[in-house]
Amino acid sequence: MSVLKGEGKVPILYGTTSVSVGPVIRTAYLARPDLAGEWPTVIVAAPVWGVTPAVKDLCRRLARRGLAAIAPDVYDGERPARSADREAAESAHGALGDERVSGDIEIVASFVTNPAGFWSSAEYGFGVLGLGAGGPHALRAVRDGAGAAICLAYSPLAAGVPVAVPLLGIYGRDDDVVPVDDVLAYRAVAPHGEFVIYEGVGHDFLDDSADGYAPGAAADALERMTEFFLKELPEGPE
Repeated sequence: MSVLKGEGKVPILYGTTSVSVGPVIRTAYLARPDLAGEWPTVIVAAPVWGVTPAVKDLCRRLARRGLAAIAPDVYDGERPARSADREAAESAHGALGDERVSGDIEIVASFVTNPAGFWSSAEYGFGVLGLGAGGPHALRAVRDGAGAAICLAYSPLAAGVPVAVPLLGIYGRDDDVVPVDDVLAYRAVAPHGEFVIYEGVGHDFLDDSADGYAPGAAADALERMTEFFLKELPEGPE
């Protein structure tokens, strides 16, 4: 598998895959290193538009830096068009229900933590990357998990809900969906947290199809989240 300039140095495998846990089957997008070994694994909780091309691209870029990244498709292929306005996308996401969205993340977590797997070290701890509306569901998945770590990018924060695992929060100061004051206030309940706030940047700055896309912030955020997960996630048993 070729590696494009600027995307990392690791050859990868990627594509849509089926995730089976008992009788339950879900669809997800998986990108992982195409090399022998077990890799630190990150579950990507997508924003209200679901697993868009931008989310897939992010998964591939993480994989090319030595992480396995898997994004559950909570819409089962029937996601809102990326051209849909935020209100319509939020309505579609809300119609799924919190139980379905969080449940799909839990199913994927059960899949990657299965000791029978051959490419993931997630049985010893895994990470979750919450993008936008995926953040609160990501928090539920790893809030108290041993060996776990979480990164939130422009995600809403539940005031007063503590997080006991390493946390990286990445936000724009001009975000009109998640006020920067909420981010600053949340630091009080996240003693293990590190927060990065980009000046002059708003919501969706990682999404190159969004009006708020900020190439400089996106590139820096990718490097920060890669370094964070590689540092915090176990490569195997302690």
